[in-house]
Order: sequence, then structure tokens, then C-alpha cells
Amino acid sequence: MENLYRLVTLLATGLALYSSLLSIRAYRKSQDINFFAVTLGFSMMTVVLGLLVVLSIAIGVNAPILRIIEHYGLFVCTAAFVGMVVIPDGLGVKIKNNQYYILLVSNLVLLGFLIFVLNAPYLQQLLIGFFQIISIIVTSTLLALIIHLWYQYHKSKKNINLFFIAGFTSLALVDVFTYIFNWTSLSPLVILVGLGFMVFGLRKYTMLKYSVKNLSWRYTEIHNRLGYKNFFLFIIIGIIPLIILSILHVNKLNDTLSTDIINNTIGLTASKSSQVSLYFELIKNDASDFASDTEIQKLIVSNNTKELANHISEKSKAHKGTIKGGLIIDLTGKIIAATDKKNREINASQLEYYIEGRKKAYLNIPTQSTHTYFNGDILISMPITNLDNKELLGVLVLEYSVDDFEKSLSSDFGDKMSTSLINMANYQSLPSLYVVNTGKRVFASDTNVFKNEYRESIMDTAPVNKCFNSGQSISGEEYKTYNNERVIGTTKCFPELGLVLIVEVNLKALTKIISSTQSQSVLIISITAFFIGLTAWFGSWLITSPINNLRLATIKLAKGDFKVRASTNSNDEIAELGHAFNLMANNISKNVKYISEKNEDLANTKSAMVNILEDLEKEKTGLERSKAKDEAILASVGEGMIFTDANGKIEFVNVAASRILQLDISTANGEYLSDVITLIDGDGKIVKNSQRPINKVTKMEKTISIKSSHNYTCKRLSGTVFPIVLTVTPVMLNNKLIGTIQVFRDITTEKNIDIAKTEFVSLASHQLRTPLSAIKWYTEMLLEDDKKLSKQQMKYLGVIDFSNNRMIDLINSLLNVSRLELGTFSVEPTIINIKKLIEHILIEMTASINARKIKLTTKIARIPDLTLDAKLMTIIFQNLLSNAVKYTKEKGKVELRAYIAEKGEMVDKFKVDKTSLIIMVNDNGYGIPSDQEIHIFEKLFRADNVRIKDTEGTGLGLYIVKSIIENAKGKIWFKSKENKGTTFYIILPTDGMKKKVGTKTLN
Repeated sequence: MENLYRLVTLLATGLALYSSLLSIRAYRKSQDINFFAVTLGFSMMTVVLGLLVVLSIAIGVNAPILRIIEHYGLFVCTAAFVGMVVIPDGLGVKIKNNQYYILLVSNLVLLGFLIFVLNAPYLQQLLIGFFQIISIIVTSTLLALIIHLWYQYHKSKKNINLFFIAGFTSLALVDVFTYIFNWTSLSPLVILVGLGFMVFGLRKYTMLKYSVKNLSWRYTEIHNRLGYKNFFLFIIIGIIPLIILSILHVNKLNDTLSTDIINNTIGLTASKSSQVSLYFELIKNDASDFASDTEIQKLIVSNNTKELANHISEKSKAHKGTIKGGLIIDLTGKIIAATDKKNREINASQLEYYIEGRKKAYLNIPTQSTHTYFNGDILISMPITNLDNKELLGVLVLEYSVDDFEKSLSSDFGDKMSTSLINMANYQSLPSLYVVNTGKRVFASDTNVFKNEYRESIMDTAPVNKCFNSGQSISGEEYKTYNNERVIGTTKCFPELGLVLIVEVNLKALTKIISSTQSQSVLIISITAFFIGLTAWFGSWLITSPINNLRLATIKLAKGDFKVRASTNSNDEIAELGHAFNLMANNISKNVKYISEKNEDLANTKSAMVNILEDLEKEKTGLERSKAKDEAILASVGEGMIFTDANGKIEFVNVAASRILQLDISTANGEYLSDVITLIDGDGKIVKNSQRPINKVTKMEKTISIKSSHNYTCKRLSGTVFPIVLTVTPVMLNNKLIGTIQVFRDITTEKNIDIAKTEFVSLASHQLRTPLSAIKWYTEMLLEDDKKLSKQQMKYLGVIDFSNNRMIDLINSLLNVSRLELGTFSVEPTIINIKKLIEHILIEMTASINARKIKLTTKIARIPDLTLDAKLMTIIFQNLLSNAVKYTKEKGKVELRAYIAEKGEMVDKFKVDKTSLIIMVNDNGYGIPSDQEIHIFEKLFRADNVRIKDTEGTGLGLYIVKSIIENAKGKIWFKSKENKGTTFYIILPTDGMKKKVGTKTLN
């Protein structure tokens, strides 16, 4: 029955594919949008039915997932058929141009969704809950389509409508058979019948013969060589990897099965060995409990055997039936009390369990299949001693059933191993788990699997002998059983008990499973290969059909038919090729006439060419003269100039460059620039080749300049070093880099002048500080003694004090600039708390903030303590905040933010390259004119709009802040809009400032 289901579903799949080919043929013939909707529905039905075939082979025809795929697949196909009614005619052109793309994407999305459902158990449960609702929707939709088609039939009298009415009626009955009569296996047959009606109607419409030849190579136009190549390429790409992967999968499955079984036997053995140990430990505890019972001791001493027997029976029952029986033997070997009266007549004085039980707890496990007195049960004997004087009173013997022991072994065996071993390997006729005693007989087994008739067999096997001879266990080894069958087993040896626990897996059953898996894999591969072949054939047809049309048009054009034009119905590359062909045909007809006309002018053209060549010769001479003039100009330029090609090889060196570098021009040409010039950065390190300006320009194709502030130096071949500024500019031709121009000069003189100037400023500033400090001191003394001065005098002193303070601030700023430029300032980093530092600075600035009625807000995130120079950080915050306050109107707003940014975060337009402290100071003040923004960090620069307003400032603060930040490997920039405000950004790495020894700290 299952194979019949698969066969019918496979036939329905083929018929659905055939229907989609017929409907796309009808669409291409009529351009009726309804046929495209039908094509989409049939193609989706092909995907759904094909997936059902594969799943029915892989997991069986009764799996619930097949009902889900069938049910919701029919729902999606029905939704596609609805396109016959709802798709407007306006979309016809768009669908026509993208028909194959729509078909491909729709079916891939459907297949992806169904595969996702296969791997989503929760989604499967959810979809099952909507079965009835979906059934109503599908049936109602199909009935609506039937009514629509009936109406269309009465209007057009086209017989194809009748066939589709019959087909849709059959599809509507799927839910009737499935959910009313519960005939789920009839679904593919009902679908097959419906498809048959619709195929017949399509055939009649397209006037095709009822023959498979309609889908032959000739019909689908894959008779040319390109079609064969495409077809076989699809086959090779699809089927060969499928076969290789399937073989690898089967081999991997075989290895996995073997590994899993070995691991399962090992795991089960470990689990059951613990249960065996626990079982016998409990037996000993029971015996100890009986032997230490004071009531039993009293009854033995009083020789009250009747009460003693009753007490033993009641106490045995209290153990929930685990104790089968018990008896007490006196010191002469006579049984004085027993739960079973027939045991009282036995003289036990010579029995092993009595003799050993007088000394200690003794377990007696039968070595044969039956036991002389206790029918093969487990016995434990233990001495009963007086608790007071330790006098031996007798021997206790308890009896336990082997059946109870077997139950303890098999209690959870079925649950844990049913899927991995028992059901998979199917070895009901073989022992799975059993315990062998020293007589090599089966002492106990898993009763669900192991049959009673094997208990009489002698288990003279390798693992049994290994245990009893050397006390060793095995783990996942292969050996022969007592009946000469090959198995994989794991054992646990209990030498002290005289037992060995064995878990075995029959290799014959495992081989059957592997063979079955291989058979299923071969079948699935065959069906998948069939679908790949169909897909390859259909795909090759889609590709080569329009190409063949273009080929036929080309042949006609070659024969002189200049009126032929290629079809351009699609919207892909082939359509573009068709447009190009049509354009070419138009041009050819025009060019034929044009060429004939131009032939007449050929003689005149030849004579004109002679004149042109003469003119070119004159131009060549002129260019050579121009080149000589250019070289003379370049040679007279004062700056050094070097031209290189795109690879960095020197092509030209002017005289100034030769003089500055002490370089021989004749030997320099053809050398790499990196071999001639060695650049050293501001830290005294040689610039790596990848970081050299010329290499950056080659990559970025942008001009790069090295300014004097970068403190770069150049090392000549002779070893001497000089400070340098340079600019490297790319030379472009037709948007392609052909070389670079490097212009540079020796700034040794400028550097010396700058150093002298800075030292002069420093000296002058130091000399000015002494009298200014005296003035400040005396002024403050006079201001404190205000009773002897008039108001006018106090006013004058206030002006003197204010002006003196401004002068001191200017001197301090000039000294700071001098120390920064000379590099004599010291950096003394300590661990500081940024939040507390900001709070302290804001307290100092309270007066100036309140004086201008500024609304200051701070947003300080949780920032860990950082290793920074407190003085330098104070200078940074004071300058930024004082600028924001000074350059903001009264009652304006100033905001200060500080937080930690992790690597990769964006701060304005920059990405943070390491964890850093971010500082942002924002105001809504005067802003900075856009044409003056490039000068804002220069010394003594103040923007025009703030100088007009006569605000205080030296123009040195931002220069000092930038120098401190860059010295700490940080970055500072700003965004500003005039009369709107300014925002300054600072990025400062959290790894802190490096200690620097200097003569002075900054003020």
C-alpha cells in the first residue's frame, strides 16, 4: 500500500510538471495572464508533490508531516490559482518581462518554507491546529474559482474552462476524502485525476498531440549544441555531487551507527553495574538490620521459636516483598525458625552459607541454573550476636528471588535503549543484557529480551573467561557468543560476587539496518536524480529557446534579410542581446549605404592623410621644444621636485632636489624613491614603507602633505639628517594614476628661527612674571585695606588687578606654548577621578558662569579612575569650558559630556580604534565662521566675530589643548555653525598618559 501511494504521488508529480510546461506554452502563445497564474500553481504543485515522494520514502507514508506538507501545499497552490481572477491586466507587461524570475523565486520560497516546517516541531503543532480553517478556505476558494470558470465558459464557450472546472472540482474533493472519510491515502489519486482533466484541456487548447514527443528535444528547441552542453552540465553539477555526497553520507551513517551502539553498550553497562552493586549493598543492609534486631535476639535467647518465625515473617513483609523468605539457625546447625515450614527439617550444619555465615556476612549466589534448597535464589547469611557481650546466638539467612534482581536490571532498560538498540537492531532472539555466574550459566537477564530457554546454555565466551580468569572487563569489543554469532559487547566484572554483567549487540541485526538504510538512500538518490534531470531539461530549454530564436534571426540577417528582427519579450540579458541585435541590423542597413558613399571619398582621404602627417611632424618638433623649456623651468625651481611612476620609481630629479639630498641625478633615475630617501617621524622612528606619503597617495589618489608641525626629518644616503616639509600629489591621466610629484624643502633655517623665537618668548615671559607678581601682590594688599582708600581709588585698583591678572594669564599661556614647542614640559600621570576633577573645576568657574547667567548641564557617565596628568586635564577642561562660557551670550546654554567609548564605536564622524575617554563640550554661542575654521587651532588666532564683540581671550588656549591631546595620542576636532553654537570633541585613550621628564610643568 505504501509503494502504491509513492507511485501515485510520483505520477502526480510528473503530471504537475507536464501541466506547468503546457500552461507556460499556452501563456507564451496567447499572452493571457490567466495561464501564467495556472503555470505558477502547477509549478508549486510539482514542488509539493515531489517533496511528498521523497518524504514518503525517507520516513514512511503515515508520518504526520506528510499531511502538513500536502495540506498547506494545496493551500499555496490554490492561492496561486486565484491569480486567474485577481491579477490586473496592468501587471501583464511586468509579469511577461519577469516570468521566469517570478516562477523561480516563488518555488524556491515555497520549498524553503516547507523545509523549514520539516525542522520546526513547534511550528508543525501550530499548523495542525489550523487544519480545519485552511480546509474551509481551500474548498471555498476552489468553489469560487469553479463558479468563475463556469461564468467564463458561458461567455466565451471555450472548452478549456470545462476541463479546469472538472480539475478544480477534483482538487476540492481532497479535503472531503481526507477529513470527512479519513481516506488520507487517496489524496494523491484525487489530485492525479484533477491534474489529468486540466492537462487534457491544456493540450486541446495548445493543439498538441497526446504524446510524450511533444516534450521532445525538437519541441523544446534543445537540439542545438548549446542545449546539450547546458543539459549535461546541469546533470554533472547536480547528480555527480549528489551521488558522492550520498556515498559519504551512507559511510558516515554506518560509522555513526557502530559508534553509537558501542557507546550505548558502554553507557548501559556502566548504569547497570551501578544497579548491581547497589542491589547487593541493599541486601547486606537488610541482613544487618535483621541481625541487629533486639527482638530477634530476645526470642532466640528465650527459645520462643514460634514467635521468632512470626516476627521474621512480619519483618520480611515490611520490606515490600523484596525478601522472599528467611530462617534462623542455632549454633548446632538446626533451623529453629523459618518463614517456610518445610525448611525447618533441613540440617544446615554442613552447608556453606551456614559455615561462612557464623563468621561474617556471606552472599551465596548459585553457580548452576537451580539451587539445592532455595531453587536458585540469592542467599545472604550473617551472624546474630548479642549486642551487649558480642556472644554468637545463631545465623540469619535471607532469601531473595532472582526475578526481583532481573526486574532491577530491566526496570528502565526499555525506556533508555528502545530506539538506540532494541528497535533499531531488532534482536529479540538474542540476549541483550544478562549476568553470568562462575558456573558460566546465565544467572539473570533482561527478561524483556532474553528468553528462558537460553538459561541452560554454557556461556563459555571470551569476555566471561577474561573476567573469571583475570578479573578484567571489556569495552566495545567484538567477539562470538555461546551460539557462535558475532556481537559487539561491553562487560563489567564483579570478582567479589562471582558475576559478570554483559551487554551485547548482534552484528547481524546491525547489518540489516545498514542494508535497509542503503536501499532507502539508493531509492531517494534515484528519485532526486530524476527531478534533477527534469530540472536540467527544463532549465536548458529556458536558456536555449530564446538563444535559438536569436540564432535563426542571425542566419537570416547573414543571408541579406535586413528586415529581420529578434524577439525581445523577456527582461533579461538575452533580451538585451536581442535589442543589441536589432540595433545592429538597423545600423548594418544604414552602414551599407554609408560605406558605399564613403568609398567615393577614399582618394580624397588619402591625400588629406598625407597633409595630416606633415602637420603631426611639425607638432612633434614643437612638443620637443616645449619639453626642453619645461625641464629648464623645473631645474630653476628652489624646492626639490622628484617625479616617480605609479610603482614609485624615480623618473625625474630637479637640481634643487639633487642639492638638498646630495644626490647624483644620473644614478637616481630608475631607482625606487624608498631606496633614496629615508623618512623619520616625530617620534624618531623610521617611517614604514606602507606608511610613506607616496604609497598613501598611490592607494588613495589624493594629495598628502607633511607640515613642519609633524616634525619629520629626512636622512640622506650620506647619513646626515635635516628637517623636511613635503607634499606628494598624484598625476592622473584618464582617471588612472600614472605617477606622483613630490615637492619638498629643507626647513633647517626655519626650525632654528622658530626655536630662537620660542626661547625669546620664554625668556621674556619669565622676566615679565617677576614684576607682574609684585604688582599683583601690592594690589591685593591695597584692596584688602580698603578703609584708607576712596571709592575712586578702589575702582582704579580693581582695574589694575584685573588687567594684571589678564597679563599673568597671557604670560602663563606664552610659557606653556614655549614649553610645548621646545618639548621641555613634564608629564606626571597619576590615578585621577574624572568626575571629581570636573566638579572641582566647575566650582572654580562658578563666578564666571553665574556672572553670564549661563545654564550649564553636565552628563558624566560612570568612568573608571584613569592614569592622567591632573594639571594637563585641568588645562583642557578649563580652556574648553571658559571658551564656551565666554563665547556664549548671557542666559545661553553650555553642556559638558564625558563617557567611555569601546573600540569600534562611532563618535561623530570618527570610529574609536581603542577604548577611550570621550569629552564633548557644546554651546549655543557665537560659533565659528566657516572660512576661519581651519585656523582655529593656530597660535594667537581669534575669529573675527568674537574679536568684534571684544570678548576676552589670547588665542592660545585651543593651541595648547590640541598640543596636549596630540602628545597623549588623542584626537580633538569640532563642529560649528555661526550664531548657532559649537561642539568640541576629544578622544583620549584610556591607557593613559605616559610619564615625561621635563624642566617645568604647564601652568
